[in-house]
Amino acid sequence: MILPSGWNGKAKFLAALERALTGSESREAYYPGTQERLQRLREADPSVRELGVDQPRLIVSEIDASADHHAFREELFGPAIATTSLPGDAAEFLRAAVRFANERLYGTLGVNLIVDPRTAKHLGDELDRAVADLRYGGVAINIWVAMAFLLARAAWGAFPGHRLSDVQSGIGVVHNALMFDKPEKTVVFAPFRPFPRSVAHGELALLPKPPWFLTNKTSTSTAHKLTEFAADPSPKRLPALFVSALRG
Repeated sequence: MILPSGWNGKAKFLAALERALTGSESREAYYPGTQERLQRLREADPSVRELGVDQPRLIVSEIDASADHHAFREELFGPAIATTSLPGDAAEFLRAAVRFANERLYGTLGVNLIVDPRTAKHLGDELDRAVADLRYGGVAINIWVAMAFLLARAAWGAFPGHRLSDVQSGIGVVHNALMFDKPEKTVVFAPFRPFPRSVAHGELALLPKPPWFLTNKTSTSTAHKLTEFAADPSPKRLPALFVSALRG
């Protein structure tokens, strides 16, 4: 996670992040090799802290961006977060963050950008250039990048260019229902604030709290109802789906 060093809300944000990770429901780290990767992070940096009890989440905060840190050199693919900071105003920070992500971080599968509407308007074309310059197969603005995986029409895979001798996040793509010959990246967008907070802030967005949020109380029922609708797309299933989603 790359944060702007001059942001006056950084400490509050990191504290809220830790509270969310500490209090979230325990989930099994199912991905092959997860525990071994987490252990390598523990061994590489004694400052790593463990949050939670049954299934610890690892966090290492404020790594020096110029350091040759283990978290920059391995795609952890597990319950671990490493944070670093870069200086500059919004545009300078964004350009520096893109360079850092492209040149210093291992893996090119997906990247998330979180930007509020006021800053996005201020950035203008700078934000579009950042999306274009990011060498990642999935780029997500204010949404979980895995949504690019969940959309069958979208291509999902690493940014082109990896070789068998340095495969990193993989070679080729899956899904790609539109059958593009050489897809480079999939870009997905969502509102900065979910409904109804979006309306309260003058934003024309009706997306409810996403079901993948840790704080969503109806994510399981919404997922069940969405699956039922996908299997039988009948209009009569929509009211229950909408109610579940809005109660999240």
